[in-house]
Amino acid sequence: MVFAAVHVSIWARIGQALMGGFLMGWALYKASLLVRRTEPRFVPRHRRVRT
Repeated sequence: MVFAAVHVSIWARIGQALMGGFLMGWALYKASLLVRRTEPRFVPRHRRVRT
């Protein structure tokens, strides 16, 4: 969902565009983290745990 105020100054529109771009980029980054396959970061090396 994108929100844009119509009757505001040019600086407010620039701020809205920057914030919208930042939020869209952040959402795409988070979506890519969810989609790609992740490797286990920590492998327990414990006497009782056998792999």
